[in-house]
Amino acid sequence: MRMGKYLIAVLSLLLLGGLASAQTTIYSYNGTSTISNQLFNVHGWGFASYNTPWPSASIGGFRTWDSGAVWANIETSRGYYNWSQLDQIVNYMQGKGANVLFTFGRTPRWASSNPNATICGGGPGQCYAPYSMTDWSNFIWALTSRYKYKIRYYELWNEPNATNWWSGSTSQMVQMASIAYGIIKKQDPGATVLSPAPQGAYAWQWMDYFLAAGGGRYFDAASFHGYVGASGGYTRSPESWIPIVQNFRSTLNKYGVGWKHIYDTELSWGASWQTPSTYNQASWVARIFLLHWLYGASRLYWYMWDNSTYGTMYNGGMKPAGYAFQYLNKWMVGASLDKCLQYSNGTWACHLARGGGYNAWVLWNVYGTTSFQLSSTWGMHQMRNLSGGKWSIASNAWISVYTQPQLVESWSVF
Repeated sequence: MRMGKYLIAVLSLLLLGGLASAQTTIYSYNGTSTISNQLFNVHGWGFASYNTPWPSASIGGFRTWDSGAVWANIETSRGYYNWSQLDQIVNYMQGKGANVLFTFGRTPRWASSNPNATICGGGPGQCYAPYSMTDWSNFIWALTSRYKYKIRYYELWNEPNATNWWSGSTSQMVQMASIAYGIIKKQDPGATVLSPAPQGAYAWQWMDYFLAAGGGRYFDAASFHGYVGASGGYTRSPESWIPIVQNFRSTLNKYGVGWKHIYDTELSWGASWQTPSTYNQASWVARIFLLHWLYGASRLYWYMWDNSTYGTMYNGGMKPAGYAFQYLNKWMVGASLDKCLQYSNGTWACHLARGGGYNAWVLWNVYGTTSFQLSSTWGMHQMRNLSGGKWSIASNAWISVYTQPQLVESWSVF
């Protein structure tokens, strides 16, 4: 009886330890395309005012939401525009080689169809459609006249499935999208117009309503906010994002627009108190960016680089998550990620490749610490972590795998 219990215990350890061979191969929606810095994008308050240092990572773009540059703050009364904040952002980002994504939202109270509504984020009336679509079109003409060929990305509304940001109707949103798309494309035919960006697990549901109402004609890329929410007071795992993007993509396919690019334009672990461990924050960052590329959401805008409450990467100094972001950026930009192996014990192994025969694997386990024997056929000779550590390994080594991803590689490229 004791021997039987001993064998069961040994078998359990072996399964947790990496000898379990059951695995699923998940091929990347992006195939063998090279990962560019356009995957890595940020929100921030203090960049343009030089209060926050620009990240040393290769950053593709910046989203203007929550930077103060919104319709209600720009057009403070009909026909009177204060462009100072947006000018500062655009000029700064041009100097950094980062594109600007301008997000529409927050109707000025003077233009609102319900100016006294108090449920709106930002101020009374700002979550309702404008009373006159002429005011809407005039603002878009003014915006695009000033910034054409400087701002190349426009998002049609922030979180229309959240009543504090949108309490109008779907038909009103389609009408506004139609007007905006026509003006933006006339002013700058090469600009990319993003759909309104619903948020959370049911983002697909709002998008279904929008597409059913004819909204699919008025965007070039589909955007959403892939927040995974919390369970028991703690942010869910990065892997819980997978069904969110799958449901969103299925909805696009249902209406024949699944061929359009998908951008996740606002995401982080959410409130930092829901992911209090700085080790887990760094883990969350790395896993979510890897999963985005794997599942075909080709841009992710992190919310928020220098916010002390949400997704904090920098707050008077770089946080471990910020360093993880920068090291992961080095691992990924310039490489391809063609597939990931998902093992039955919760281990993931994602393959990176570069020219000249370079190969690497990023490994983590969703449950905790386990062990994993490298295949000598992989040809791995070096290992890295998200803190900048680097050391040599044998090609067939047993290694510890943690919730925080590590990189094993054939040789150094940086």
